[in-house]
Amino acid sequence: MFKHIFNYAAIQALSKILPIAGILVFSFFLSPEEIGFISLHLATIWILATLLSGNIFSGIGRFLFNPEIENTELLGTALMTMLATALGVSIMWFGALGPLEQITYLPREVLILQIPIAVGLIAESTLTQISIYHQRSQRLLGIIALKSALLVVAAAMGITLRDTNKFLGVIYADAAAAIFILMVSVWVITPHVKMHFSIGILKALASYSLPLIFYTLSLAALSQIDRIFIANLLDVSQVGIYNLSYTIGAVTLMAAIPLMNAFQPRFFQAMNGKIAIQMIDDAKMLMMALTLPTIVIAFLLPSLAHFVFPLTYSSGYSSIPIIAIGAMAQIHFLIWTRVLAFHNRTSLISGLVFVAMLINCVLNLYLIPVFGIMGAAIATALAQFSMMAMLQVALYSLALPRQGCEKDLMLIAALVIVWPALSSVFPSTYSILIQAFSAIVFCALILKRLFQLVNNRGEKR
Repeated sequence: MFKHIFNYAAIQALSKILPIAGILVFSFFLSPEEIGFISLHLATIWILATLLSGNIFSGIGRFLFNPEIENTELLGTALMTMLATALGVSIMWFGALGPLEQITYLPREVLILQIPIAVGLIAESTLTQISIYHQRSQRLLGIIALKSALLVVAAAMGITLRDTNKFLGVIYADAAAAIFILMVSVWVITPHVKMHFSIGILKALASYSLPLIFYTLSLAALSQIDRIFIANLLDVSQVGIYNLSYTIGAVTLMAAIPLMNAFQPRFFQAMNGKIAIQMIDDAKMLMMALTLPTIVIAFLLPSLAHFVFPLTYSSGYSSIPIIAIGAMAQIHFLIWTRVLAFHNRTSLISGLVFVAMLINCVLNLYLIPVFGIMGAAIATALAQFSMMAMLQVALYSLALPRQGCEKDLMLIAALVIVWPALSSVFPSTYSILIQAFSAIVFCALILKRLFQLVNNRGEKR
């Protein structure tokens, strides 16, 4: 288990190499405006991937664990369906390049390159789900490491060789890495595929995946739409400033994915065996483990960021605590929404996320003109909390397992929100020391809670 957790954590970090590199490297060599264009690219690419695949890829991991379906036929049906969908959507995408330029603020050249990049994301997601099923995390780690190395080297060359529009060098590097992962995925997946089209399997995939199109699109919009609002209501350079702070604040969200992937087989075993208490305990431990880095991020990084990252991005650092706690609310949702997905309540999931996305859009529209990029952070965090609250109501009304960590999360949120007011009482020279002491105290409390969960789990066994 720990080997897979480590491997999936490394895979998640490497798969997020572009936004991570945007913090550690690109922010020192690119202007906020150029970082803003890269951010807008990342904000829209998953939406395109969902449209190109018809979201069919999202159901592969679910049905690989279904003993009633032959996996080779499942993959063959899924791949043929996604290929046909991708061809149709690509034609429509090229026909709508003009309006897309106005909506996304992205140059036509980037919009064209997004097609192979999105296809690479679909291939990588499919490969990841198959690797999780076969417990081949070591092989997957090697493949993603090679892809990430190619991306970093190509991006460095692109930035160095271009005199203007250096961000395009990064986009071309992303496209090269996507083509590489597509070729490798075809090579790895082919032995597991039987090119036989099954109407029955397609119906099963469609009944699960199609309702989740709104979920995937809405979740992508929930997390990324604030960039588009900032570009329209402020300017693209503010998108770059906000994105650096958002990536720092939401790093826990990146860490949550490999942990959830590692626990995925245990989740299905528990739900198939109707052992809800095992799933509940795992969910609580995941939340507590991820709360620790959230406290450090919320209390310390806004001050430390001034010493580590370029001052040209400093106007966004104060939004990091709000972003961090909003990310925790979304992690809570992602952990517990699997219960609804297991019971095929995908339409309900889509509805919850769609409502949260609408809340985010309305709040961004009103808060960004007043508070700038801080308004975007507040809007997104409030939408994420509304999504978490609606999920708990849904689980309760359907009498499904729901014993989460809402009280702990609400306490941390209150501390993060109240903390700026409390810290303003103390002289700025002592502020970082007070924040460090507070982080240590709250981390100790969370560790105590985590150990209690582990001990209780041992006693239940």
